Amino acid sequence: MYGSENVISAELRFFSDAKRRIDTCMDYTRPPLAIEMESIRKSFVKVRNKSVKLRYLTEITNDNLSSCKEIMKIVDELRHLDGIKGNFMISEREYLAPTTSHEKAQPASLIIFSNINELVEHQQYVFDSLWNRAIPAELRIREIEEGADRTNIEVIPNSDRTRKIYLDLVSTAEREIMLMFPTTNAFIRQEKIGAIELCKETIKELNIKVRILMPAHTSTEQLVQNLREQHRNIEVRYTEQTSGTQATFLAIDRKASLVMEIRDDSKVTFDEAIGLSTYSNSKAGVLSYIAIFENLWKQTELYEDIKKHMNN
Repeated sequence: MYGSENVISAELRFFSDAKRRIDTCMDYTRPPLAIEMESIRKSFVKVRNKSVKLRYLTEITNDNLSSCKEIMKIVDELRHLDGIKGNFMISEREYLAPTTSHEKAQPASLIIFSNINELVEHQQYVFDSLWNRAIPAELRIREIEEGADRTNIEVIPNSDRTRKIYLDLVSTAEREIMLMFPTTNAFIRQEKIGAIELCKETIKELNIKVRILMPAHTSTEQLVQNLREQHRNIEVRYTEQTSGTQATFLAIDRKASLVMEIRDDSKVTFDEAIGLSTYSNSKAGVLSYIAIFENLWKQTELYEDIKKHMNN
């Protein structure tokens, strides 16, 4: 359907026909429209008074914060998700998708409607997937108003995404990088994807400190020696390779960590070898991993001191 008037009429009819639930997914531009257009606002209130369950998903920003607070008063639950693109609504029988209009308080000029069961079910699945990834609006509002840091913990099954997060973290480090490789192969694989080269580049730009724990092996001896000689800010210490340790650990600036489980250490490429990974910026979680790293680091220092003493 085309034309702003037809779009508004379609939305009002959609609200009127809903019997049990309406799930709404809108980008950051739409909350003000839902509040400032009286007919839309009244539709939300009316259907909620009929005991229709209302869930509203959007990206809460500084600009739409006041509108989102108002929406919280007229829906059952509001959640926030970063970077939402596009708009759609689903009831138990119908699907409605207005085009995105970035003009303030202006309705869309085109809307797509369907009551085909398969399409409604598909879009319901999409909404539920986004909803489950979202955080309660109260948390996001507190972040904005109090400047609180957001805690994010993500389990990553996809090695391609793990690689991207890994390289992004290394390239954005500002003070310190900690890397712990459980096996020689793990070090070689990640050197091949450019992680070590990124460490070098970051050092040149910001003079940060890089510490690496890894098993000693003849296959990496020359590379490690070059790192030590060419980059005084990169320190490598050797640990024993154990069969029980099967995860690579990365920590950046003591603020974020990435733990990458090794699915098959015999594989040559990063994507083939990596299994599940966990990203976290939770202070407690990150500091726990760093404590383990620091203990191992001190153990290697003690071990070297003992060797020197015995040699003397």
